Amino acid sequence: MQHLDGCTVTGTGTRVTVHLDGRYTESGRDQGTGQLVCTPARAQSVLDPKVRTDDVEVTPRPSDGPALGPYRCAEFLNG
Repeated sequence: MQHLDGCTVTGTGTRVTVHLDGRYTESGRDQGTGQLVCTPARAQSVLDPKVRTDDVEVTPRPSDGPALGPYRCAEFLNG
């Protein structure tokens, strides 16, 4: 588990959850969400060498509102 200002990230294997403080106001298909997905996906693949970044599913979970995803980093790489 990693705690950053405004969020806590937990993960096992190919599943990562980003617990966000408060509401998440982005659409879920924007550059900010892509960064929120790709950064912990890459970190998970570094922490667990058996896991490829492309296989990691990231679920942003705001404390106020519904969970988004799960998303894979590749969903955000085409623009």
